[in-house]
Amino acid sequence: FLASDPVGRAGKCNGCSMTMYAPNLNLVRDPRWGRAQEVYGEDPVHMGDLVVAFVVGAQNNSAGAATDAAGHLRAGACCKHFAAYDVEGGGATIPSRFTFNAEVNARDMWESYMPAFKACVVTARSSHVMCSYNALNGVPT
Repeated sequence: FLASDPVGRAGKCNGCSMTMYAPNLNLVRDPRWGRAQEVYGEDPVHMGDLVVAFVVGAQNNSAGAATDAAGHLRAGACCKHFAAYDVEGGGATIPSRFTFNAEVNARDMWESYMPAFKACVVTARSSHVMCSYNALNGVPT
């Protein structure tokens, strides 16, 4: 429909209003619960490398650049779920994602959870970040 737009947005609006709710950066430490099939695993460095490739491929930008050379994005990638999230509910001991409080120490946060988000936002320049549903150390995200 953009080709028939009377204002001529077809050539200027590559990727307008198109958000991909991906990649999923949840670490899978226990594959029995959560959405393990959507994520890259439990290695934060490996996940960061794969996320950069996914985001720049989806957005059609290069690593470190917010847009392509013409100033456009093919689509907007959304890095999710920030941060320390991998609970969908399930077993008798797993609470719902709306009431779960992830207790994460500073070292684990910076060494395990943040590298992939840094790669996604800083290196790949994703256009969106989705919050997690849980609380993090007692603070709702």
